[in-house]
This record gives sequence, structure tokens and C-alpha cells, in this order.
Amino acid sequence: MGGFTTWSTFSLDAYSLWERGEQAAAIGYVLGSLVLSFTVFAVVVVAARRFG
Repeated sequence: MGGFTTWSTFSLDAYSLWERGEQAAAIGYVLGSLVLSFTVFAVVVVAARRFG
């Protein structure tokens, strides 16, 4: 359930920025969120393999 509400909030935030005419901010928010989440995921996988 947490993943659904998190995705809903993320989507609403991005859409709200876009709707307000802040397209650059919306794109930056989406790309930044994706890059950060993949980066953290990669760090966790490396740490788990190294220390796990």
C-alpha cells in the first residue's frame, strides 16, 4: 500500500508542477527522482553484495 500512495503522491506533484506551467521543474523533479532512486538502489545492492 505504501508504494501505491508514494507513486500517487509523486505523480500528483509532477502533474501539478506541469499544470502550473512549470514544465522545467516538473521534468527536473521526475528525472531527479528517478536518478536518485536508481543511484540509491545501486548503492544498496553493492553494499549488500559486499557486506551481506
